[in-house]
Amino acid sequence: MDLSKVTIGAMIDVLEREGFVKRGIGKKDRREKLIRVTPQGLAALDRARAIGQEADKEILADLSEESIRIIEQILGHINAIIREMTEKTKLL
Repeated sequence: MDLSKVTIGAMIDVLEREGFVKRGIGKKDRREKLIRVTPQGLAALDRARAIGQEADKEILADLSEESIRIIEQILGHINAIIREMTEKTKLL
């Protein structure tokens, strides 16, 4: 996902504020930063998965298995190209 530390920190801030995660520090090494998903966060994740699965069913309902296979191949190929492009820009 090529996100900066600042962006990730801001995202975790929001998740923590909403009660989905809790921050902590390591017991052996206090420099270690821990992020734990709360029960509320796990429940939200379960709901999101269920919504996603239902959306997938609706979106793909009228497509054949072969069409779905082709779409997955194309999207996989596009994703690989994007990853390569991202890696190249990191080298600049």
